[in-house]
Amino acid sequence: MPLLSKDHPLLETAALEERRCLHELTVADQPDAERLQRELIRPQAHRLVDEFYQRILAQAQMVPFIRDQRTRKRLKGTFIRYLNTLGVDFTSQRYAAERLQVGLRHAEIGLPLTYYLCAYAILQQLLIDHLLDLPHPRPLIRFVLKITGYDTALAVEAYHLLRTCHLEDSIADLRQEKDRLTVAATTDPLTRLANRRHMLEVLPRLLERADERHQPLCLAIADLDDFKGINDHLGHLCGDRVLSQVGKRLREGLRDGDIIARYGGEEFMIALYGTDLPQAHAALERLRQRIAATTVTCRQRPIPVTLSIGLTQYHPGEAMANLIERADRALYRAKHSGKNRIESECPQAITLEEATEDSILRPPTPP
Repeated sequence: MPLLSKDHPLLETAALEERRCLHELTVADQPDAERLQRELIRPQAHRLVDEFYQRILAQAQMVPFIRDQRTRKRLKGTFIRYLNTLGVDFTSQRYAAERLQVGLRHAEIGLPLTYYLCAYAILQQLLIDHLLDLPHPRPLIRFVLKITGYDTALAVEAYHLLRTCHLEDSIADLRQEKDRLTVAATTDPLTRLANRRHMLEVLPRLLERADERHQPLCLAIADLDDFKGINDHLGHLCGDRVLSQVGKRLREGLRDGDIIARYGGEEFMIALYGTDLPQAHAALERLRQRIAATTVTCRQRPIPVTLSIGLTQYHPGEAMANLIERADRALYRAKHSGKNRIESECPQAITLEEATEDSILRPPTPP
């Protein structure tokens, strides 16, 4: 089974030696193991199996697991093999692995561990009952108690192994679901960019980092020109296609470390950390030209797409609301200066107390 490889911690030499020591099993018990097989199990294996299942069937809770004749026949064959190896070479890794595998199989079919331990107790009592008919049974009884205790411990380990595996799978599934929900909560599904909520959560941390590390940071707000006309004349499906394509080009045209969000409608916000105003202007100008040089085809019609961009640089200690407001004013000038252009707004410090939440939560700038 894939759950139990040869190098599994449960099968490490030191771990197995510790378990045998706890059950007082040593190589000195090997003669008793051989005698148990020679005088009891091999001569009476089938009888022992029949008696074992008679006792099992007397337990009403056990019956549903072995009611089917085919299942019972298969289980009897497995149990005979188990008896024929009981105590044989018990110091080996193979012995422990086989016992663990048996436990795993029972765990996988859903047999409760309580029932499985009950079966071991029945087996233990059954063997002792028959050993009492042999001469000098005490050493064999002592060995049976030790070896069945060892096997029982391995069975419990097998159940715990499977349960741990299921828990790990459940945790992995929960983490994947959490990641999926996080992406859904922070990503705009149409453009696959960050959404407004995520940008407003991340931007304060970027500003704080810029202050702590004395790094420049620029913020831009970009708006699609004449987007309302696309929706009005070609329909919202074409408008969505334009937004999707622009989102893709924004992702491809900026650095991995830049934060790009769909801020609302046809408006995008871009935070460029570690970039001063001239550098940001040059990067955004390349992006503006790239978008203006391509068209989006919808309904077999080419749709020209251009961006107007308002850009500003963060002033140390400036309130986020003021930074956004300055970028928005720059965008307003770009719109009213012919569109398809970049306008910059110089820093002007304002404290957090002077800023208002209304400016952060303003509606997007109309085209």
